[in-house]
Order: sequence, then C-alpha cells, then structure tokens
Amino acid sequence: MQSESQLREGSELAQRKKTIELVTALKSPPQKRSSQQANRIAQFLSTIPGVNKLTPGLLNRFVHQCFGTEYFDGQIIYRASETATYFFIIVTGHVVLTDVKENKNDEGDDNVISRLNPRDWFGHEEILSSSRRAFTASAVKGETFCIRVPLEEYSRAPLQWILKGETFCIRVPLEEYFNVIIMHITH
Repeated sequence: MQSESQLREGSELAQRKKTIELVTALKSPPQKRSSQQANRIAQFLSTIPGVNKLTPGLLNRFVHQCFGTEYFDGQIIYRASETATYFFIIVTGHVVLTDVKENKNDEGDDNVISRLNPRDWFGHEEILSSSRRAFTASAVKGETFCIRVPLEEYSRAPLQWILKGETFCIRVPLEEYFNVIIMHITH
C-alpha cells in the first residue's frame, strides 16, 4: 500500500508531465500542432473562466490562434505605453504588473499593481479600450510560460462597440470578451 507521501509525489509527477506536454504543444506553431497537442491545449484552456464557455468549434479556433512564449526571471513581457496586440494567460510561473514611476514605494520597489499566478490572464484591458499598455508586465520568481493570444481586427471591433461610452469601466471580464467573440463568429 502506498503512503500519503508517495501518492502526493505521484500526483505531482503526473501534474508536471501534463504541464510539460502543454508547454511542448504551445511551443509548436499552431498550424503544425498534432490533434493530440491541440486537445492538450484545449483541455487547459477549458479550465480558464470565460474560455470554458466556448463551444468546441470556437475553442478549436481559439487553440489555433494562440501560441506559447517563455520568459525568464525579470524579463519584461511588455512595457507601459507599448501598443497592445496580445493578451496573455499564465501557464507556469508568475507575473507582476507595475506602474513604473520616479517615486518608489516605501519598500523601494516600483509600484506593484498586481501579482499574477498560473491560470491568471492579463493584458486584455488595453486591447478592449484600444489604448496603449497602462502598466509594465514582468516575469518573476523564475521562468514563466504564457499563452499569447493575438486579437485580430474582427474580434476587436465588436468590443469597441460594446465599450463605447463605458469609460468608467476599464476592466472587462474575460468571459464578456469571449461572449462577444462567440456572437461575432456565429453571425
């Protein structure tokens, strides 16, 4: 009979294997992914709030638009004021969003706006509002692997229409984004 420690180690090993398979699949160019790799990506994405509401067909389209990128500890993913052309979903590692200013906080760090973990997503607000990046995003605590999702013009236009006049609301849930994409693609 296996001990609790052995069971935990087996579970952790199985999770690491799944993560390695996912990262390997995401490193493959979307047009060259095997069906097994596409299924592995779809399985992961279906655990993300908002994405999990996509129909299988739309999830398949989403899988074939995204790709993975690795960032090293301290590497900048994007800088404040850059043009926003992607949003990101963290697969492994951690990301901080900072508001880089001349004034440091009491601890001497740049002003940390948010600390993000695996399965968190970021970078969508500026795309929805067609503005430049508001914060700098950096990988922290070792290597970070993210899914980069390009947003084509066809998906950006309906979002602008929905957000028109809603300037008080900068943050739009990812679920709303996918609902609009679903409406746009199916009509």
